[in-house]
Amino acid sequence: MRGICKLNVAFEEEIVITTSEFFGKLNYDRIKLDAPNFEREFNVYGNDKVVTLQILTSDIMQALSDIKQNLKFEFDIVIRRDKMYFRIHTGDIFEATMLRKSMNIENIRMCHNVLHSINQITELLCKEVEKNELM
Repeated sequence: MRGICKLNVAFEEEIVITTSEFFGKLNYDRIKLDAPNFEREFNVYGNDKVVTLQILTSDIMQALSDIKQNLKFEFDIVIRRDKMYFRIHTGDIFEATMLRKSMNIENIRMCHNVLHSINQITELLCKEVEKNELM
């Protein structure tokens, strides 16, 4: 699942928060955080460490860790200019299929959890970006 969220502010810095190593292969600079538990779960890349640390407060890092544990899916977040892009590696849970019940309650719960988590991530990061007036 992929999506884009428009932020109320725009800034020049680019921040990537991911559970994979993919962005490191694209010559992004890895940002070292003082949070070893978070760094075991996530890779953070960006072009401005100060701005990245302003956005990734301990509350935000804890929320992202909780969301990852609850979802049990890998995900990527990219903040660029006035947009936040996200991708959650959900497999086929949003795909219709002939081989399983489409109204399976567990599938419905999982879809709800994914959508709810996207909303949480979006709200948390947007508030932090706006609070810091990062432009």
